[in-house]
Amino acid sequence: MQLPATGEGVLAHVHLMYVGPLDEQHRVRDLAQAFLAARDHDARLHLLIVGEGSERDWLERHLGGAATFFDRFEASKLGDLAGQADLLVCPTTGPDIAETIITAQRDGVAVLAVDGGEAAALIENGRSGFLVPDDPVALTDAIRWLSRRATLRERLASGGLLVTGERLPSGRERIMSA
Repeated sequence: MQLPATGEGVLAHVHLMYVGPLDEQHRVRDLAQAFLAARDHDARLHLLIVGEGSERDWLERHLGGAATFFDRFEASKLGDLAGQADLLVCPTTGPDIAETIITAQRDGVAVLAVDGGEAAALIENGRSGFLVPDDPVALTDAIRWLSRRATLRERLASGGLLVTGERLPSGRERIMSA
C-alpha cells in the first residue's frame, strides 16, 4: 500500500500512528475524538491505526477516510509503517505500552503520550517524547501543536533514538553478563 508522502509542503499529510489493542481500556475513542478535533483545524492529519479489538467498528465508522487501519503484523512491516509516521500517539496509561513506545523511539518516530504509567518512566518530557496530562483536551491540543512543528517532532525523535541507545547494553556489558 502506498501512503501519501509526508513533508512540510502545504498539502503534505502529517501521519499520526496508534499501535495497540482497539478496546475501551486503551482509550481509543478518546484518541479518535482528539484526532478529529485536531483535524478540524488541520486537514493534513491522517491517522494510521494498527490493531484489532472491540472498538474497531466504532473507529472505522467515526474516522472514515481520515484513518487507515491495519491488522497486527510482524515487526518488520511495522517498522516500514513507522517510517511513514510522523508521531506515535499513546492515549492510555495502561501497563502494556512500553514496548510500543520503545519500538517507536528506536524507529525514529516522535512519541506523544499521556503522562503516567510506563510512558512517564520512558519519556523525558520535551527530550525523548512529549507527555500531556490525562485529559482529552490536552491530547487534542498537543496533536494540533506537534502536527505543525516538524522540527520539534524531529528533535523528539532524535531524543528517543538517543535514550533507546542508552537503554541497550553496550558491547562490554553484554560480554560481562554472558
